Amino acid sequence: MRWHAWTALQLGLRRRSILFLLVLGMAIVFGAALFSTFSGRHPTTVGVDLGLSVFRIIGVLLALFWAQELFIKELEQGRLHTLLSLPQPRSHYLIGRFLGVALLLAGTLLFFGLLLWLLGLWLASGYKQATPINNGWEWGPVLAFLWLDLLTITAFVWLMGTLAKTPMLPFGLGLAFAWAGRSLGPAIGYLFANEKGMRALREDLGGSLTALQWALPDLSRLDIRAGLLYGQWPPASDLLAGATMALGYTALLLGLAIWRFNTREFS
Repeated sequence: MRWHAWTALQLGLRRRSILFLLVLGMAIVFGAALFSTFSGRHPTTVGVDLGLSVFRIIGVLLALFWAQELFIKELEQGRLHTLLSLPQPRSHYLIGRFLGVALLLAGTLLFFGLLLWLLGLWLASGYKQATPINNGWEWGPVLAFLWLDLLTITAFVWLMGTLAKTPMLPFGLGLAFAWAGRSLGPAIGYLFANEKGMRALREDLGGSLTALQWALPDLSRLDIRAGLLYGQWPPASDLLAGATMALGYTALLLGLAIWRFNTREFS
């Protein structure tokens, strides 16, 4: 299992990922710094918030790209015969590759987190806000919860990769899953926030959206940037519930992927 994880890590780094991440990181930081100038009173908050928002999108694309390159393409192109002929469970390959992608995502988060931390220091040195951001240890939980977000999405793509017959289907379904999981919580919150004006819409959609909560993880609970930007942390019980939800869904999706992978025949 460790060998498969190490192989996935090496393959991910060899495919010009480092150069791509460097260029992308500089572009995000430059864009965030540029747009922060549109705020006359809170440039640091605007810059860091924008940087995090962009990376939440880029992180999903990176997770899907690595899943596509390091797992799904090998399933579709028949490269697994030699690996699966080794005297070891098939699950070692599947979990090892997943751990390799998880390490790639963790390294990417640390890299972008460092860039955004430096951006926060630089913007704060030019303008002293009345309410500065918490540009210190607070980055730890924010990045950790974002990592759990990306792991959940990657685990879903892993399951779709074992089920799908076309290589692009897991990529498209992964994008839809990420969008739905991140939008579910805000949609339900908005729907039930206005007791009078949203009554008709709530009657039409409320039941369906509430039912989706049992099938989809509410990934919006893993976006805790408000603690970094404004010092408004969720209660400890909510943080624990969010982390447990993400780990539970990841374990469930990987378990289903292992079951399907063990029963699938490769031609």
